[in-house]
Amino acid sequence: MTKTGIPQTDYAASTKRSSLTVDRLHEHLPIFWIRTEKQCLLYAAGTAAPVPACDVDSLRRHWLGAEAIPERLAQFARELQEHAEERCRLWTAVAQAPYRPESLIVHLGNACTLACDYCYAARRDPAGRRHRAAEQVSLEAVSAAAKLVAANCRERAIPLRLAIHGGGEPTVDVRHTEACVREVQRVVMGYGIGLETYLATNGQMPRIVAQRLARRFHCVGLSCDGPRNFRIGSVPDRMAADRRKLYCKRRRPWPSMAPVWKSARP
Repeated sequence: MTKTGIPQTDYAASTKRSSLTVDRLHEHLPIFWIRTEKQCLLYAAGTAAPVPACDVDSLRRHWLGAEAIPERLAQFARELQEHAEERCRLWTAVAQAPYRPESLIVHLGNACTLACDYCYAARRDPAGRRHRAAEQVSLEAVSAAAKLVAANCRERAIPLRLAIHGGGEPTVDVRHTEACVREVQRVVMGYGIGLETYLATNGQMPRIVAQRLARRFHCVGLSCDGPRNFRIGSVPDRMAADRRKLYCKRRRPWPSMAPVWKSARP
């Protein structure tokens, strides 16, 4: 049960069904009707409640002012509506508040060791040919951003969270990646706060590089796009033509990195 008495269900589990339909149920508030093969849910900004399908149309007409509903259902509608209204107020306050970032996400550049056809970050020249730019985010920019975020983190007494990604592969220039981490470490020491680090990588690197990076980062995420049928379902429709192509054109052998990362940390 939620604080408002709305019964909760495992929404994450329900969305794993192969058939999922989502419709907006309220004209102004973020209240949605979610139908799976085996379940009907009402979702309101963070809360999901199972409801009989026969009640959904009654609720829709009730919110349009066209139908009176039993008190049991009316109480449920009021609680769901109050929850959605409160969430709207919270998000409005967040949107109107001054920008106070508490984490730093650095995209070092879009150079990469792969040439995936569906990559969103690969630039194209006037002739439509894909290419990778060599520009990198400078240490000066990383340092300035880290100071801005560190000041906010110190005010809230929380660690700065640094995530290094890339439109491409952030470990192409491993020295630059390490230099960025060292610079952020220097900044947070000056502000007297902690640091948590995360790296997103495709994992294409020698074991010795993996071991070096494992000592720099608290968490490493390996970007694995999965089997072809999963990729087809997850990339945008505008890339339908590219789906028929070879998805990953490897420029050099791609060894299995799982045992490398497993053994990289001391």
